[in-house]
Formats: sequence, C-alpha cells, structure tokens
Amino acid sequence: TLSPSTTSTCLLNASRDGDSIAGDSQDVAFIQGKARAHQQDDDCVSLAWALLNPCGVLPSQEEIQEIKDEGNLEQLFNSLDNIVEEAKNREEPAWRPSGIPEEDICSAMVPYLWKHRAYLQKILKEKEEENRKAAESVLAGRDRIAELQQLIEARKRAWQAISKEQQELLATLKEPQ
Repeated sequence: TLSPSTTSTCLLNASRDGDSIAGDSQDVAFIQGKARAHQQDDDCVSLAWALLNPCGVLPSQEEIQEIKDEGNLEQLFNSLDNIVEEAKNREEPAWRPSGIPEEDICSAMVPYLWKHRAYLQKILKEKEEENRKAAESVLAGRDRIAELQQLIEARKRAWQAISKEQQELLATLKEPQ
C-alpha cells in the first residue's frame, strides 16, 4: 500500500502542470512519464493505474516493465528530458499559437516564401538575360536580312540595267536590215 505522502506526491506531480489524472487506461503512459520526470518509483504508476482502472486491478511490476519496454519509453523519456533541458537554456520564449490560424501559418511560411521568392528572382534574372541575348540575336538577324535585301535589290537593278542594255544593243543591231 502507498503512504498518504506518496499518494499526495504522486497526485501532485501527475497534475502539477494542470494535467488531469482522470481518464482511461491510455493515460497510463502519460502518468508513467510524469512519475519518471519527477523521479517517482513505480508506486506512483500503480496509484495512477488504480485511479484510472475501473476494475481496481493493479498491474504487476512485470506488466509495468513490459509497458515501458514495448513503448520504448526509456528512450522517449530521455529525449523528452533533452528537449526540456534545451528549452531551459533558451533565452527567447518558445513559439505559441496566436489563436488565429492564418497568422500562425503566415509566420511559419514567411521564411520559406522569402527563400522561394529569392529563387524565383534569380531564375527571372537568368531568363531576362537569355531573352536579352535572344533579342540581340534577332535584331542582328534582321539587320543582316535588310542588308541582304538591299544587296539583292542592287543586283536586281544591275541585272535589269544590263538586260535593258542588251535588249537595246540587240535592237540596234537588228535595225539595219
């Protein structure tokens, strides 16, 4: 049996952070975590089990150890302890939801969106440079086409002039007859 001081300590530790001990057998792991976090022995877990279990059957030490082993609770408790220690060393307060989901999502998404914006701006500059080079190439091509058209016109006029001169020469040669 548990002494009254152990019972009150277990109940106090189980509900220290405003956590309720009322619930069902799924809360046993939670109570075990509370007991371990406050360096209590398995008597505290047994007390919590008794409070949560309507049948009043207390688990044996083997069952408690089996629950710990199956759930890999030791490792989880160690990682939880590490998280708590890291949180103690933080100078800034931990993030808490504001209660307005739109603002919470915005605050979480803003860093990602800034990175994505920078990436898109980089891609935009690259594409603008490619477009500038393509436009220069097109303009150079148009200039070359204009030059070739002028050359063709000049040669056409020259050919027409030569052709006209040939026809006049032939006409003058045919007249004496």
